[in-house]
Order: sequence, then structure tokens, then C-alpha cells
Amino acid sequence: SVLIGPPVLGVIGAEYVEAAPLLSLLLVAGSLDLASASLRAAAYAMGRASSILRIHVLGISCYVAAFFLLTPQLGLPGPGYAAITGSLLALVLTARLIARVR
Repeated sequence: SVLIGPPVLGVIGAEYVEAAPLLSLLLVAGSLDLASASLRAAAYAMGRASSILRIHVLGISCYVAAFFLLTPQLGLPGPGYAAITGSLLALVLTARLIARVR
């Protein structure tokens, strides 16, 4: 963010500077989701689509609970940490599912 921060601020505007920590956390959560994409595809190919659905419902439920718990305590970074929590849970559970099915 140090290297690309000033050019990005030129595009989106300085009023978004306060959201930079949140955006960084959301990038981490998005990276975790991207890492689990291939595992999801493998689980679908193994006929485990219903398990993947349950895992993602659990991940989303974890995100919502963490959102409401962390946002009042941490402020703006709270939703970012909540997103990481939900994404990490889904990634770990999906990886365990794939390892168990093999």
C-alpha cells in the first residue's frame, strides 16, 4: 500500500483514507476466499456440494456474529477482521473436507 497508495488516492479521493485498514483486511479475506475456490471445485467434483453449502453457511454465520461483536469494539477494522474470520473458517473446513474424502 506504500507503493500504490498515492496513485490510488488520486483516483478514489482522500476521503477514503480512513478506510485503508479495512480495505487491507478485506483484501486478506478475499485472498482466503480465492484460495478456497479450487478446493470448492474439487469438492463439487467429488459430489460434496451439500457439504460445501453447509460450510459456507457456517462461514457466513461466523462472519455475521463476528461483525456484530467486533465492530463496536474495534470500529472500522471490525468488519475486516470479521470477514477474515468467516473466510478462514470456510477455507479450513473445506480443506478438511477434501482431505477426509480422499
